[in-house]
Amino acid sequence: MLPHVIFEGRDIPYNTETKFLGIYINENMKWNSHINYLSSKLNTSYYMISSLKNVMSPYGLRTIYFACFHVHLRYSLTLWGGDPESIRIFQLQKKVIRKIGKAGQHASCRNLFKDLNILPFPCLYISEVVCCVKSNTEKMKYNEEVHDHCTCQI
Repeated sequence: MLPHVIFEGRDIPYNTETKFLGIYINENMKWNSHINYLSSKLNTSYYMISSLKNVMSPYGLRTIYFACFHVHLRYSLTLWGGDPESIRIFQLQKKVIRKIGKAGQHASCRNLFKDLNILPFPCLYISEVVCCVKSNTEKMKYNEEVHDHCTCQI
């Protein structure tokens, strides 16, 4: 049963999801809505890069990639990047990289990522998580601080 909330005489409707600081969060902590929103935003950047590919060098397109695509890709990545749906974002990133590198639709992106010095989405996610853990190490507890019993390997 959904909660019924009344505040100052007004009925507050129940929402299953909300946008908070640019991140869509739903009641089940699924990231589908956020990934859909992000896909739409990244597709706009893809269209811009696609439109400019004939008038700019790959280096110029790379700059636009970082300014208009990568910045949205990285925002709150540690929260939603591990969701299985995020594969759609990786596919979109590869599509953009192929445009920048003027490669075919089904060409491998491995060398393009290397040549453009851009981290592929899975590597970017891992990097962000490692940096987050490293910068917050003092806030984390060791297992022996949480449990009364030994949780280490013998």
